[in-house]
Amino acid sequence: MENFFRYNVDGSASINITLIRLALIVSIIFAYRFRNSETLLKASLNLGTGIQLLMLYWYLGNAELFLKEGLPLFHCRLSAIMMFFGYYTNSQKILKYFSWLGVIGAIIAFTFPDPSPYVWPHVTNVTFVGSHILLMISGVIILSKNNVYLSPKDTLALTFIMNTILMSANMLVHSNYGYLTELPTFIGIRLPKAVLFFLMTMFISIIIMFLEKKQSDLQSQKF
Repeated sequence: MENFFRYNVDGSASINITLIRLALIVSIIFAYRFRNSETLLKASLNLGTGIQLLMLYWYLGNAELFLKEGLPLFHCRLSAIMMFFGYYTNSQKILKYFSWLGVIGAIIAFTFPDPSPYVWPHVTNVTFVGSHILLMISGVIILSKNNVYLSPKDTLALTFIMNTILMSANMLVHSNYGYLTELPTFIGIRLPKAVLFFLMTMFISIIIMFLEKKQSDLQSQKF
């Protein structure tokens, strides 16, 4: 267990991304097949939040790392917490918004993986895989039966508020939550922070608005 929770980096990650992408596809099919299961949804939301607590526990062991990376302020980690909150408080718009964000985030995370530099198995890469799989399962189930409509105004407002909070944290602790300060290094593009904030806010908003419109159109055709 000590090796699983180690802090000394290995220099590179050793995740089989092909298997992980396959697991994501299987999770989508599985979630849709059991989309009416409230038990599965609760289990997925609870496990997803549990993973966030496990990550928080690990990051607390390194004060500097905790401030830079350990706060649950990356979009996917925030989605897991807010989906849990939205479900148990019956906040339907918050639940739906962060379900879209979680699904989008899981797809992006496994398309352009940026895991921590530890050889498998390590708490960071195990939770990286597990949290995104659970995000997808929860998101698919919620989106398949949540009929609340997110207007463009709702989407823009929630995205702007969320990114403003993340950017404020970045400025306070000199971090890069939500990649709002700097894009991942493998992208190779550097942008001014204000420009990146605007582009990320619009990118997230436009994708969610597009998907919301498509879902609304499909539901209209059924009736």
